[in-house]
Amino acid sequence: MSYEYIRNFHNIEITINHLVRHTVTGRFGTVMPGRDGQYVLVLFMGDKRVMPCLPHELEAVDDF
Repeated sequence: MSYEYIRNFHNIEITINHLVRHTVTGRFGTVMPGRDGQYVLVLFMGDKRVMPCLPHELEAVDDF
């Protein structure tokens, strides 16, 4: 699935399987495929379920 709405409305590029950091909690996770909506699905390290996150609360991580 794509994140077309986020690309068009927020002008933020979301890449599936990319490592991100949640700026509110400081947790690291991986972007998972999701439906085309206003949230990005992230599987945080140590979790078993994905969590919906607002796209502006995520930042890409190049080196971990």
